[in-house]
Amino acid sequence: MALEEEFDGPRPLRAVQLLGEPLVAFRDEQGAYGLLDRHCPHRGADLCFGRLEDGGLRCAFHGWLFDVSGACLEQPAEPPDSSYFKRIRHTAYPCIAPTINGYKRYRPFSLAPDRAVASRDNRGAMVRLVGGHGDPGTRIENRIGDPAANPYLYLTSQIVSGLLGIENQYPACTYSSTPYDTNAEMLPTTLMAAVAALRQDTIFREVMGESFVDYFLHIKDAEIERYLACVSDWEQREYFSTF
Repeated sequence: MALEEEFDGPRPLRAVQLLGEPLVAFRDEQGAYGLLDRHCPHRGADLCFGRLEDGGLRCAFHGWLFDVSGACLEQPAEPPDSSYFKRIRHTAYPCIAPTINGYKRYRPFSLAPDRAVASRDNRGAMVRLVGGHGDPGTRIENRIGDPAANPYLYLTSQIVSGLLGIENQYPACTYSSTPYDTNAEMLPTTLMAAVAALRQDTIFREVMGESFVDYFLHIKDAEIERYLACVSDWEQREYFSTF
């Protein structure tokens, strides 16, 4: 990927490659990081030559402007009253996934897995077996990924963990018909806890590279800082009338 210091200076933008896919990483004017497909969806122009302005990355060819989520903000060549840009979304890989909000789904009986447990036809399990012998619809579901998660990253992390378990002959994950009522170790329930766990881990640094893990931790730390700096509606409701 890229090192944090590579985003210093007047043009915080780098051409990067992840699992063989050409991408462009950049930091917008608000300090948020984006990771987009390197080629503009309009005419395939290289976004590495784009301009960082107006809240995103602007293609140097026809001026299409994209934010860190891949949403198109402007299409200068369209008529002034056109809303076609709202229908355009460029391929983007969230640098902040799962998000702080995503971790709030990890509650008991919320149908989101909160520990490494396998179960038969139970949506609360991390690994869910559906169907059975002779059933053409039989399948295994991997239910850990948040809808906002980057599948390249969380599937890679699972493959790395699985191969490590095979190599060291670790016990298989717990099987239970009641996944929320087992003694299996809980997964991190907040982004803060997950970041702390990754920071202490040595295996992912060895397999995925020091620079990638440091870069990923940096953007997570930045997300947490922005979250903590924001005064939420809950805080206003909880404390305004009291104090």
